Amino acid sequence: MTRPGLPHHMNDGATFTAQLTGGVRRVAALAHSVRDEDTVLRALRYELYYALDVDDVRYEPRQDPTWPSLPLIVDNRRRGVLVFVTHPPRRLSEDEIDAAAALIETAAAVLALLEARHAARIDSLTGALNHGAMLSRLEEEIDRCRRYRTGLACLLIDLDDFKAINDRWGHATGDSVLRQVAMLLRTEFRAHDQVARYGGDEFVVLLPHAVGPRAEIAARRALRRLRDIHVVTDEGRQPLSASIGLAEWAEPETPAELLAKADQALLAGKRGGKDQLRSASGEWPWEDPAPEMPNEPAAAG
Repeated sequence: MTRPGLPHHMNDGATFTAQLTGGVRRVAALAHSVRDEDTVLRALRYELYYALDVDDVRYEPRQDPTWPSLPLIVDNRRRGVLVFVTHPPRRLSEDEIDAAAALIETAAAVLALLEARHAARIDSLTGALNHGAMLSRLEEEIDRCRRYRTGLACLLIDLDDFKAINDRWGHATGDSVLRQVAMLLRTEFRAHDQVARYGGDEFVVLLPHAVGPRAEIAARRALRRLRDIHVVTDEGRQPLSASIGLAEWAEPETPAELLAKADQALLAGKRGGKDQLRSASGEWPWEDPAPEMPNEPAAAG
């Protein structure tokens, strides 16, 4: 960090107090404006740097014995330490420690709130977005489509005969399959695509800017990759397949209407024999390729 010629505040009690109070207020305000932890940590380092007489503030996983440091504790868990670099190395004064502690405690409260919000949006079993978070994200994406005139595709994925897996090999095996599917989908799609557990054994994938052939190709690739998942049981390797419905958003559709289109396409695929992709727009211009040979099976449980 480089301090651009600003006067040091520690020798002016009133100015220092105002700087610290403003810093605490700015860090606390992040709870209403940011979603990621990195932004909070950058802001914390910035405020610490300007409030204290130090040359740099670093966020590290563990204490550096060369310089003084203070822990960042979020919900009783030690997340890392703030290291205060000075040349030459020196101890922080009591006033500096109190100021740093006030800023760090405020940032810890913001981080705890972000964690709670994140947990409320995530399906605890699979790590994918949960149903409510998916609906909120779908509304945001449709608003973005209207504002910037971009496209949006939606995949509704249903695992074929999943109930038989739970009934025959138990819910632990079924849960393992759901986790594998969610992990595969998050790996297969782009970072800004949204993977959500819609409920039970159904997943939704939102594909911003991917319409027409791009959406079709991505969906078919996912269908082929899902065939790679094999559950290992005491009866041998059990194959997995899925049916996928694909729909593209069109004005003036609501989120519910877009999902309903994808669901109708999915049902058509189920009625047509399962293990296939169907589009709400009609028939495909090419046939789905034959299933590839599976990779190494994924162990159940």
